Amino acid sequence: MVMVIIVVVMMTMTMIVMMIVVMTINIMIRRTIIKEIRAMIVVLGRTTSSILIAKHAN
Repeated sequence: MVMVIIVVVMMTMTMIVMMIVVMTINIMIRRTIIKEIRAMIVVLGRTTSSILIAKHAN
């Protein structure tokens, strides 16, 4: 009985640890994706503004 309880406790601990790891990884990935999206938006804005300026110049 004691062995079974120990095994169950170990399983639950590993599951909790895995969940925490997955959560932290997801948060990190989301943050990097948000940063990339912001960078892309900035680049797009710059390109569009430069194109508009070039059109106006022409």
